[in-house]
Amino acid sequence: MVIDRFTSCSRVKLIAKYYKVDARTGTREYMGTTTGIVQLFNQQYNNERSTRMFAKMQKGSVSYDWGWWDNFWTAPGVDLTVIGNCWGDTTSCSATGSPITLDWQNWNSIGSWFYWNANSDETKGIGRDKIAAHGTHVELYTDSGVYQSESRASISRRLVRCDSASYIYANWPKGCVFLETIPRMMYSRAADPRAVAKSHDLVGALGRSCLDAMSVAP
Repeated sequence: MVIDRFTSCSRVKLIAKYYKVDARTGTREYMGTTTGIVQLFNQQYNNERSTRMFAKMQKGSVSYDWGWWDNFWTAPGVDLTVIGNCWGDTTSCSATGSPITLDWQNWNSIGSWFYWNANSDETKGIGRDKIAAHGTHVELYTDSGVYQSESRASISRRLVRCDSASYIYANWPKGCVFLETIPRMMYSRAADPRAVAKSHDLVGALGRSCLDAMSVAP
């Protein structure tokens, strides 16, 4: 859920089904299913072109359906890797931070947040404001030991727009926002109407910048 132009959070139920595959025949033998609740938090900044992606497993949320023996001796020891990354048109986006690999038992017990950054390259931006748009997401997969993921799970997908419109406000020379919200300015009914009138030019500049960004969003 996107809270505002700078913040989003969500909880996602992850369902991981594991199989053993015969290398010669390709026959798949179902081994079991592990589930857990992934908590996610994304933060934008009004003074840098970067998105920070946080993720953790909700403590105590993991459960196993592998059969009574493997629920204790196999499933908790299977690895799960998590990483925040760019997605879609990544021309202007580059992610930093290493993947985090823990077994399910540790993910279920530590309850720690991990984070990654998705950075927007202003040299790849368009126009005076160096506008660039891209996506961010968190990927989850198993790629060690007996099990190898056929495809990665992709969750917390967000569309991001970044610009370097330094003329708007000196303390905010550049920044990023979520494209999934409608920009708005709030005023108190008790506000001095002259102050509202003076802000007209700023509102217009912000509005034009958003419209321009929509045309280049992936």
